[in-house]
Amino acid sequence: MRKVVKREMLRNTLDTLHAESKGLTASAIVSIDGLPIVSVLERNIDSSRVGSLSAVLMSLCAQTARLLSCGNFNQMTLQGNQGDVLLMQISDELALVSTAHSNTPMGMILVQLRRAVKEIRRQLGDGE
Repeated sequence: MRKVVKREMLRNTLDTLHAESKGLTASAIVSIDGLPIVSVLERNIDSSRVGSLSAVLMSLCAQTARLLSCGNFNQMTLQGNQGDVLLMQISDELALVSTAHSNTPMGMILVQLRRAVKEIRRQLGDGE
């Protein structure tokens, strides 16, 4: 029962994020093992694939940050010609991955994603 309640809270947080962030096109909370926890994705996007690819990106980013003496991984931005992918660490076990239209102001998206990550941490009892 507790896991169901937390999933509902997390889903509500993603729904609120998308309602307030007009440039976002998709979001998911994924585990470091590549499992999708909750997501707001288009129908043609496989949440399992998003989870597994996000886990690989998290691992590569963490390894690169350590190798280059940059400390712990916090976030990653990947810019494509049709949109951007943003990956933010929520905890040692979870991350938020989101996509945005290429013409979306990145500063505002980052502020909104950081706010969502802070809320998710609070919901999971990891608040800062």
